[in-house]
Amino acid sequence: MSSQLLLAPGLSLAAAALTAKESVRQFLYRSGVFTQHSLPATTISVGNLTSASGKTPFVMHLARHLFQFHGIPSLIVQAGGGTVDETVMMEHEFRDTPIRVVGHTSNPSDLKEILIDSPGLRLVLLDNGLQHLPLQRDLDIVTVNAHAPFGGNGHLHPRGSLREPAGPALRRADAVVVHHVDIAAAGRAQETL
Repeated sequence: MSSQLLLAPGLSLAAAALTAKESVRQFLYRSGVFTQHSLPATTISVGNLTSASGKTPFVMHLARHLFQFHGIPSLIVQAGGGTVDETVMMEHEFRDTPIRVVGHTSNPSDLKEILIDSPGLRLVLLDNGLQHLPLQRDLDIVTVNAHAPFGGNGHLHPRGSLREPAGPALRRADAVVVHHVDIAAAGRAQETL
């Protein structure tokens, strides 16, 4: 018997427990038991259900586009901290622009202070913001990779790569951006859309 078959029930149980915990957490934010903090700028969350969905490149594209074509500089916040590599990459990419990148905090008080100290920043982009509920947002965007839309096996962590159930997450989203439609199998792309 393969080790996958032996581990699957335990991993499924752990995934169910994590799903229940996430559902309760989201309910507590929606019902006002946990406080969502607003920022003094329009806030757009860009999140994903699995890794490799094109989320960070999309955030970078959005920040670049809004600045180049609309003159709107952004504060990019890596909600949940992001990775050091992503933060360094974005800081390097935007070093000669008024776009700021913050990878060390997503604390509402710290972000409010940054926005007050930099009054030209009128937009906050939350990179990895889908599951980061302490901050209110004006728009929720979810990125999906058409090649493997729900992480391949469709299971939640730790059995699979989904961070939360796809249905409720996509219903919370105001927009869904599907990446790699051009290289995904036609049937898979249609299934994703």
